[in-house]
Amino acid sequence: MLNPRELISAVKKLEIKTRKNVDELTGGAYHSVFKGRGMEFCDVREYSPGDDVRTIDWNVTARAGHPYVKQFTEERELTINLLVDISASADFGGNKTRMQNAIEIAMLIAFSAIRNRDRVGLMLHSDEEELHLRAKRGKQHILRLARELIVHQRKSRKTNIKQLLDRLMQTQKKKSVVFLISDLMDSNYEKSLRAVGKKHDLIVVNILDEFEINIPKRLPPLLMQDAESGLLDFFKPNAKIHTSAQQFIERNKRICIEAGADWMLLKNTSDPTTELMKFFGRRNQRK
Repeated sequence: MLNPRELISAVKKLEIKTRKNVDELTGGAYHSVFKGRGMEFCDVREYSPGDDVRTIDWNVTARAGHPYVKQFTEERELTINLLVDISASADFGGNKTRMQNAIEIAMLIAFSAIRNRDRVGLMLHSDEEELHLRAKRGKQHILRLARELIVHQRKSRKTNIKQLLDRLMQTQKKKSVVFLISDLMDSNYEKSLRAVGKKHDLIVVNILDEFEINIPKRLPPLLMQDAESGLLDFFKPNAKIHTSAQQFIERNKRICIEAGADWMLLKNTSDPTTELMKFFGRRNQRK
């Protein structure tokens, strides 16, 4: 557990790192990728040939004696929900754990959101809801999110992605942008994923370790412990296991696409800012 001085230092370092990357890289890209909730009225002007007659403001037209049309601007305010899987498997990793990657990318998204005056909420979940911060805007709220991500001590080691997604559907009635940040090492959540993908703009950030993605085919047997169950077993890397790892990744991608979600793979050896920019670029190309 960090003492208050260490916590302040950790939050400050995270803020400086992520804000610098947001300022240099993600601010404009973020704005162009996520659409607002619709269009809102801002003003009227005189009708010009070629204007859509459906935009004529009949009240102003009647008072002025000649036609006026309504003008609209994009209603930019968005709600961003960060759903972070904090089960024990998040501690796995080589030079950087999955949780460290999850914190960094979550804060990149959060600081991009407040730069665009959007609201951000946070849900931390294992196989139970451990923390739920309702969406708000402002720097102080974002710094609280950072503190919670850094210091939260999980109550359970297990995973239940279905429960996390169902909880979001219960609490978030209006459409929002949802980032599910998880290793996706769970099952039976596909139906709930489809429900969220149908109602919300869903992006799944699948965080995995480089070792899991490219398992060496020749290694001596390794005694490994399951992070969530605590069970010990010998792990013998071979071609079959290597193939299974690739199939797991392809399965995750397929499930997300079928649910109407965007899927993004983030390795512990990758730079979250670079990967987020690549993702923004792909989404912009699809517009």
